[in-house]
Amino acid sequence: MISLEGITPSSLTSVMYLCTLTLLSTLFFFRLLNLFLTFLLTANADKITVSLFYGSGGHTTELLLLSKVLNLNSPTTANRFNLIKYCGTDDARSLKIINSDPQNTHSHHLLPRSRSVLQSWSTTPFTALYSLTYSLFKVTWMQLTAPSDVFLSNGPGTGLVLMVCFKISNVLLGTRTRVIYVESWCRVERLSLTGRLGRFFVDRFCVCWE
Repeated sequence: MISLEGITPSSLTSVMYLCTLTLLSTLFFFRLLNLFLTFLLTANADKITVSLFYGSGGHTTELLLLSKVLNLNSPTTANRFNLIKYCGTDDARSLKIINSDPQNTHSHHLLPRSRSVLQSWSTTPFTALYSLTYSLFKVTWMQLTAPSDVFLSNGPGTGLVLMVCFKISNVLLGTRTRVIYVESWCRVERLSLTGRLGRFFVDRFCVCWE
């Protein structure tokens, strides 16, 4: 049993002060690092950097069509858009898509999926936590070296993880990435689980049906 004898209010105050100072110093360090790297990386300053998450199955098809409508993947817009692509490590189709680099692709990254198809819900919190931890380090590094102006996702679960990561990086690094979520087109009556949870972490929430 932990004994609280000898602990005085003044010592508790000192510990709280030290923890607060450490947190503020960490935030200040990340902010300075972000400003320094942003100053150095000005080669693509005239481009709009867009991060995309390619989910599995129909989500990938929908995002490809959306990207085509927005003219993101066209070689003719290579001087306007800088694309950063994310996908799950076990999604072969998405891997094939992001590896076929058009001119305007800055980089692509593989992330552990937060939940696999038919995975038990009892084990989902553990894989989701691992995905969140891994993705947060990846997104933070990318935000330091190539900050995104927009993050676009239409789900599924790992897309929600990335929404949270971009919001956290905005707080830690002072970046201004706008998070946009487009609900899956097959959702005609109610929102998906990703949509219901993700609406708290987005700047724009789009649905195709009302």
